Amino acid sequence: MKIYLEESSWSGWAKESEPKLNKYEYELISDVKNIVRIDHVSHIGAGGEPVHEDREAFSFTITEIQDDYVLIKTNMAMSEGDGGISLLSDETTFKIEKNKKLTLKTQTMDFGYIYTFELR
Repeated sequence: MKIYLEESSWSGWAKESEPKLNKYEYELISDVKNIVRIDHVSHIGAGGEPVHEDREAFSFTITEIQDDYVLIKTNMAMSEGDGGISLLSDETTFKIEKNKKLTLKTQTMDFGYIYTFELR
């Protein structure tokens, strides 16, 4: 079995824009951080000089592997489910069941990412 992951984005401002869909697959290995997305950030440093750096935006670690499910821990709180986004969730541990999809969304209002996991 492997974890199959689809990453897409959404925007509340650009209704006509088509989200980019990225697809990934991961081997079932416990306690290894899987970095899905890195953001490239630029800002002005303390001395006034430009600073460019990469920041881990989304990752997950498999914490438990069973015959019909795995548990993952994400690097930030996520909103679970296909409906609306819960801005108050503090959940970082999720269960991916075999042959079922798990949808996680970033907790933002105007733009965000949707991660759909499947174990098969």
